[in-house]
Amino acid sequence: MKNELVRKSIHLTMLVLPVGYLFLSKQVMLIILGLFIGIALFVEYARFYITEFSAWFHGFFGHLLRNHEKRGLTGSTYLLISCFLGILFFDKWIALLALLFMIISDAFGALFGRLFGKRYIFQNKSIEGGVVFILTGALMVFLVPGCIIWIGLAGILSAFIFEIFITTIDDNLTIPLGSGLIMQVLYWIFY
Repeated sequence: MKNELVRKSIHLTMLVLPVGYLFLSKQVMLIILGLFIGIALFVEYARFYITEFSAWFHGFFGHLLRNHEKRGLTGSTYLLISCFLGILFFDKWIALLALLFMIISDAFGALFGRLFGKRYIFQNKSIEGGVVFILTGALMVFLVPGCIIWIGLAGILSAFIFEIFITTIDDNLTIPLGSGLIMQVLYWIFY
């Protein structure tokens, strides 16, 4: 549980991205994210191919990595990539919501599920964590400026479905990009 708390604390620091996007233009955010992605990809390369860096990285962060992250990209790198793509392709309020679903709903749902989960929906996903995931996402729907409520609620439900059932792709990609795509398509169809 201690490692999960540290992971989710790091995860929550990514709130700086959607908060920054409230105040900065799309172009500025894409430049900033492009720089962050470049740094993240260098770190990913270095942890696999530069012996000294790899030893330091795994000594410091290794206990926080999930099994798939030990062989591939870390969740943080996936999250930066999904932020970039979401901001690039989605309307601003949709990108903000999709990122908040990933950062806030996923973090609080996972922690609550680990602490209080008793009934499981699928694999290690509890009903209790799922309820917190949906409730925190619904709260974000009502807080994001310019949000069309019913589309936002459809977004959090789709994010929940992606979180539960798509387990072969990192959820830092599937939650924001999947829910963002659903919301964007609904927006295009009805508005």
